Amino acid sequence: IATITVYDAQGKGIQMQFGFKATAANTWALQPYSPDGPDADTNPDTVGSPISLTFDPATGKLTAPATPPTITIPPAVGQFSGPVTLDLGANTADGLRQYAGASSVTAVSQDGSALGALNGFTIGQDGTITGVFSNGHNRALGQIALASFSNPAGLEKGGESMYRSTGNSGLAQIGVPNTAGRGTLMGSTLEMSNVDLAQEFTNLILAQRGFQANSKVITASDELLQDLVNLKR
Repeated sequence: IATITVYDAQGKGIQMQFGFKATAANTWALQPYSPDGPDADTNPDTVGSPISLTFDPATGKLTAPATPPTITIPPAVGQFSGPVTLDLGANTADGLRQYAGASSVTAVSQDGSALGALNGFTIGQDGTITGVFSNGHNRALGQIALASFSNPAGLEKGGESMYRSTGNSGLAQIGVPNTAGRGTLMGSTLEMSNVDLAQEFTNLILAQRGFQANSKVITASDELLQDLVNLKR
């Protein structure tokens, strides 16, 4: 018997049991059970009719049923809504297979999950915002767009690191990052200063020289006033 937790569209999960019984050579019967039966007891209850499994005697691969069977769970079972599709992997390399040994059946994967809350997010180089949820799933939430201009130097400063498009800059060409000459994005990274360092150093030197010149004017004025005081004496 294998136990698998299945989830419905609302994130409700119940544990289902699947029993396997040999009925003939290379033929088995798969019986789904549910521990939360409609009679509200502690015994597993059968869900639907047994599913006949047929294996290839040469390779041991599952050959039938070729189409994944669908199990309809009664609505009273744990207030679970929706059927469950059981993909047994017929005629595939990683599907259910018969061996001459002890039975061991486990679920490789499932596409259902419990309700999850957003724990954080990451940003890819292409601007995709991926949400990280508490149930272990990641999902794309959106994408950041970038704008390019035929003449970036023609943009007008709008204050607080904001710029406006002008007739000199051309119209904004909005698109996906890392396409058509647009740059890439880097998540969890601090942006370096985007000012012109040479211009800023020049402005700093001009301000320093201006301060020195003003201080000289004050010194000269003080000396002239001191001479006037001395002449009066």
